[in-house]
Amino acid sequence: MVTRSDKVYSGTFGTSESTVVTVVADTTFIIKGIWISNSNSANKYAIVKVDDKRLVPSTIIPSNDAIVLDNLHIPVVATKTIKVTGEVASDMDYYIWGIEEVTS
Repeated sequence: MVTRSDKVYSGTFGTSESTVVTVVADTTFIIKGIWISNSNSANKYAIVKVDDKRLVPSTIIPSNDAIVLDNLHIPVVATKTIKVTGEVASDMDYYIWGIEEVTS
């Protein structure tokens, strides 16, 4: 049996790579969208990795703006991770949404 539920991960980027999600056993997280904002007065880059592969590879986020990647369908399977890195330790936020599927 598979149970599905909406799931959101959000926070503020740091300058060191940090793991936002480690998908637990018997679970798949399907990324449906990513929103990244930059409230800094200068353009800044952001990196989002799935299983150490660059999904958002050093993408420049314009000053006081945001980017949205939606209409995605990217499965992240058990034990795999989602990691984020920003150019500045504040002023940049992320919101990753999708569907969590748990097999029991």
